[in-house]
Amino acid sequence: MRWCGALFVLVACGGGSNPLIGQDDAKALVAKWQGAWVMPYMTSDTGPYVVYDIKDETYVEWDGDRSTTGNFRIIAPCLVELSHGKTRRYKQFAFATNGQLVIETPLGAKRGDTWYVCSFEKEVVVYAPDSCRVYGRAIRRPERDEPEPATCHTDGDHVTIDVDGRVIDLKIWGDVLVRMTDEPKLGPFHAASLDDARKRADEKRLGP
Repeated sequence: MRWCGALFVLVACGGGSNPLIGQDDAKALVAKWQGAWVMPYMTSDTGPYVVYDIKDETYVEWDGDRSTTGNFRIIAPCLVELSHGKTRRYKQFAFATNGQLVIETPLGAKRGDTWYVCSFEKEVVVYAPDSCRVYGRAIRRPERDEPEPATCHTDGDHVTIDVDGRVIDLKIWGDVLVRMTDEPKLGPFHAASLDDARKRADEKRLGP
């Protein structure tokens, strides 16, 4: 079993309901994503600034030279999928209590009294008060996945997760779990318009 990696989100279509997120919650997250975003970490931690314009469940990606259009899908409260033709990319994300978008790896998001933790390659851990389960194929078809037990613990300030001897420790930052060694990446920001987002991305690429 492997840890789940970069993530992006969508509502499951057909073949049963998505156990990782309800349709109403997924639609609410899609609504938060609407508009133009400048994403410094969307392609990689050190990659160029790119712009994403989200409209309903579609996106336009602009990297400074060309645009790509595809589908936008929420898979879990901390995971989104971007698909273009046969290509699929995933990114972890969470909206903090103050509305700030956080993107980093690993990452967790809280819904009610349950944590959803997206980490590494292909797993989503669901940590509820009475259970700790890991979905191993969550990226593609979580509705077909059979969760397996994991070990979760919290001291009120941090959450520790153990899956088959692989341990991650995350600190609680409001309704978001972030790496204990770093400040959360708050680089992505919501622009006033697509043109404004492109201008800001160019400024960051070119520097002062």
